[in-house]
Amino acid sequence: MTANSTNWRLGFLLLTLGHTSGCGPSPGIIAKQDEQRREEYEQQKKNPPGLSEREKRIRQERLELEYGDLAPK
Repeated sequence: MTANSTNWRLGFLLLTLGHTSGCGPSPGIIAKQDEQRREEYEQQKKNPPGLSEREKRIRQERLELEYGDLAPK
């Protein structure tokens, strides 16, 4: 083994240990991000992006036929 390969392995080991020792975001931050993703998903379910006005109207009519008064507005 040469000195360079030993240094490379040592560096990789330290990097791996540093990464796995809890250097990530806290559980509170992760929970907040999950909640934001859930809210964004719910909003996109109600009003999907990229639909034309015609597609939005057709979608809304279909939801009203399917769910009646319970359809999201």
